[in-house]
Amino acid sequence: MTPVKEVHYFDKRHLHRRDNQFYRSHLRKRMRRYRRLNTYRKAIRPGDSGFVRNLRWDAHFFLPRRDNDWYRGVFRPEPGQIAGEITPAYSTMKPRVVKEIRGINPEMRIIYLLRDPIERSWSSALMSLSKRAGRPPESITNEELMMHFESAGHTLRSNYLRTLDNWEGVFGPDQVFVGFLDEIQNDPRDLLLRIYEFVGVTADASHIPAAVSAKVNTSPRTKSAIPEQYRTHLARIYLPQLEELSERFGEPATGWLRRAEESISSSTSV
Repeated sequence: MTPVKEVHYFDKRHLHRRDNQFYRSHLRKRMRRYRRLNTYRKAIRPGDSGFVRNLRWDAHFFLPRRDNDWYRGVFRPEPGQIAGEITPAYSTMKPRVVKEIRGINPEMRIIYLLRDPIERSWSSALMSLSKRAGRPPESITNEELMMHFESAGHTLRSNYLRTLDNWEGVFGPDQVFVGFLDEIQNDPRDLLLRIYEFVGVTADASHIPAAVSAKVNTSPRTKSAIPEQYRTHLARIYLPQLEELSERFGEPATGWLRRAEESISSSTSV
């Protein structure tokens, strides 16, 4: 994987570096790691081959003009390896951009992991309006929540069917893997083995990390239960999509649909 988790090339390439918050954030993080003489969980020293590789990668990532050749150069797999990156914002790309991505690598494999859109919407609201803003969740107003739920970016990220249509329409369904957050929570080993098989590496349990079930980057603020009024509001928004997802994938999408229907039913019976 790339040393920075989210490259944000296709959705942020139009921005000048000073206006690109992800670029500035990545630069600050990488500089802090060099000051501590370690890079992404692995201690290193100047002169180590790992240090030199990271220095060369950072020089490429932060200095040249960003274009498609620059993007190709971000990936530097060793012999026998495959390479990739993680940028959830690519789910919002229009078909013309997805076609451009296919032109860069027609053999690319796409991994799309879905979460109950109601849970995702609430988590997204807390992340944007509370955690990043340094505010307690109880200070968020109803108006702020409604504006977030209806914002263009949030709506696009929550439209799983649009994303699937756009990416499968360009790459074909055989090059798009669909998984679920529920699988990460309930059976991450099986999910990883299926992903290994999908991307064309050895699907062997010996390659499963020992800490595969460990929770990382958790925050107490993002665990707040959804107040029923917002759960019902979101259930009504996503009900048509949940019905189609349930028909297409079965569980766990069917469970998402059942919870949404129960929320709507409870609200109308009160």
